[in-house]
Amino acid sequence: YDWPLQPWKPDWAVGIYGKDGGGECGVPYSLKFKMPGNSSFSTGTHAPPTQNLYYSFDMGSVHFVYFSTETDFLPGSDQYNFLKHDLENVNRKKTPFVVVQGHRPMYTTSNEIRDAPIREQMMKHLEPLLVKNNVTLA
Repeated sequence: YDWPLQPWKPDWAVGIYGKDGGGECGVPYSLKFKMPGNSSFSTGTHAPPTQNLYYSFDMGSVHFVYFSTETDFLPGSDQYNFLKHDLENVNRKKTPFVVVQGHRPMYTTSNEIRDAPIREQMMKHLEPLLVKNNVTLA
């Protein structure tokens, strides 16, 4: 995320946040915390593979699905196939509610130059999948 170019940034943000490093986002988190998934894909051009970028679990009457907006989610990708298979096999008697969450928003008023193309791809490829499988909240 390029804080220095944001018109709304506080003056102190540049010194603390600086500029996006080119793809290593999530690596420290992924290495420090064990996550429930089993994927291993790079999150950017300079990033080593990170673990567990998408997964799902049930809690009470809710089925939660987490996916990575930073790695390939287009039809035919491992992640898309995971999402499709997972959503098509939710036990709606056990978990009638389905919540899907990713890092970047699918619906936003922002037209930030790096977010807009990702948002458009999510709306084109993921929104139909979520609607078809009656996702409660995304």
